[in-house]
Amino acid sequence: MTSSDSERQELDRAIDLFGRSTRPGRLLEYLGSKYFSHEEAQLTEFDIAREVFGRSTENFDPAADAVVRVEAHRLRKKLRDLYENDARAEGVQISLPAGTYVPSFTAIPPRTTDATVGSAQPAPQRQRWLWSAIAVALVGAVVGVVLFNRQEPVVATTQTQVAPGSAADASAAPAAAASEVHLMAGYSGSEVIDNSGVRWTPDKYFSLGGTWTRQASFLRGTSRQFLFKNWRTGEFGYDIPVAPGSYELRLFFAASESPGNERLAGFGVALNGQPLLRSYDIAMSSGGVDVADEQVFRDIQPSPDGLVRLWFTNETSSQVLCALELAPGTPRKLKPIRILTQRTSFVDHQNQRWRADDYYQNGFLSTDRAKVTGTED
Repeated sequence: MTSSDSERQELDRAIDLFGRSTRPGRLLEYLGSKYFSHEEAQLTEFDIAREVFGRSTENFDPAADAVVRVEAHRLRKKLRDLYENDARAEGVQISLPAGTYVPSFTAIPPRTTDATVGSAQPAPQRQRWLWSAIAVALVGAVVGVVLFNRQEPVVATTQTQVAPGSAADASAAPAAAASEVHLMAGYSGSEVIDNSGVRWTPDKYFSLGGTWTRQASFLRGTSRQFLFKNWRTGEFGYDIPVAPGSYELRLFFAASESPGNERLAGFGVALNGQPLLRSYDIAMSSGGVDVADEQVFRDIQPSPDGLVRLWFTNETSSQVLCALELAPGTPRKLKPIRILTQRTSFVDHQNQRWRADDYYQNGFLSTDRAKVTGTED
């Protein structure tokens, strides 16, 4: 069998293990076919998005849609996991080096055995292991004597630095349970206080996905334009630690298309592994590509591990999220909505907060004021 035959055989094996209809399987099959056809020059983000993930030739924007980068990252991890537990004595391993979409095939040399012992471990490696074991034993004996004489405890510490907000950061130490969350997806600046006094934080609790800044100007239907300036896009999720209880979840969206470029575009959102939104089309829901949309859900509860898990998946378009709000709620009820047709919020004599103008369609905002009687507000 030639090296090329071995590589093709291993490619087929890996694709079957991942599943030929899955995203990693489809991506690996496409990359492998271009590799063996000597068409590596065609392995560009644009071509992969179009031929593997069905993106439009006219409308695909790699800066706004990170599907190829996200799926390549997932494929690299799956290949690493596949070969970390590989018990084969010899064969071929596939990898996807960072910064490229061209697969790499590496041959595993056959292992030699020590005939006198009958071990499958290479003889030189066994010798090195033996000398290492002797050295460790000697060092351990010396350290034991020293510790016995000093009668002092020795504490070994290790520290690993991880990026704040990353998945590794979340797994390094349990995050403190939040009583409520107001975050701007894809945003990394300072906190912003809205016209109702709510503090909105930069993006956190996320994994995967990419960020994008919205270039379009004014959005109808919202008094909080800043919530829709940034997106998290691609395939991504949130693991939000919250205290036990019932919550109200609000997801904020704006369509990625510009007026005149509308198209059917849907994606899905799952909550704790169960569908929350199916084939959700932002423009269809809001009534236009330049209109803010807000989806509200009641009776949200964390999973047994204390996390509210959200996962955004592609269906017919790339998924995007502008902002997320998770606040204590009342079981089986939504919070009341109070709106004033003005630019600022207001607290009435019963200490109830009225929001600035939101959810409107068309019309004009009048700023003329006239004093009225017969009311305390």
